[in-house]
Amino acid sequence: MPGDNRENLESLDEGDLIRLVKAGSRPALMTLIARLEKPLAGYLRRLVFRSRARQYIYEEAMSRFLAKLHDFDDTLPPWPYLKTIAYNLFADWWKKRKVELNDNPIDMALQITRESPSTSDHHSYELFAQLAECMKRLANESRNVIELHFLCELQLNEIAKIIGKKPGRASQIKSTAIVQLKNCMGVQT
Repeated sequence: MPGDNRENLESLDEGDLIRLVKAGSRPALMTLIARLEKPLAGYLRRLVFRSRARQYIYEEAMSRFLAKLHDFDDTLPPWPYLKTIAYNLFADWWKKRKVELNDNPIDMALQITRESPSTSDHHSYELFAQLAECMKRLANESRNVIELHFLCELQLNEIAKIIGKKPGRASQIKSTAIVQLKNCMGVQT
C-alpha cells in the first residue's frame, strides 16, 4: 500500500494514519497504536494503583478504541477519545471495587499502604491508619470525593461526573470533608 514505509508513516499526523488504517494498512495501525500507547499508559498509571487493573483497563480501552476506529472522524485527534474510553472504564472499575470492598476505607487504606513503598515506614502507616479511621466516619459521598481526588489524583470536574454532581458541588463536598478529617485527626487550622 502506498505510504506504508516506516519513515513515511512516522511523519504523518494521526488523521492521515487513521485514513490509512481505514483503507486497510496494518503498518499504519501499528504506528498509530505506538503513538497512543505511551500517553494511555501514563494516564492510567496516574489513575490506577493496581497493575492488573491498570493492564485490564489499558487493553480494554485500546480494544474499544480500535473496534470503533472505522467510525471515527479522522479530522479529530484520537487521544481525547481514547482518554474518555479509559476514563469511563476506570470509573466503572472504581465503582465495582468500592462495592467489592464494601466501602470499607480501612481495608482500602491498608491495601494502598501495602502497595505503595513510600508509606512503608511504621510512623506513616500509623498516620495512614488514623486517616483511614477518620475517613470511615465520613459520609459515603464525601469519602468518595476524597479518595478520587487524593488517591486517584482526579480533577474535580472528573470527580463530579463519577458521583453525578456539578463540579462546584464536588468542590464543596471536598472542602467540607477536609475540615471534618482535620477535626477528627486533631489538626489545628
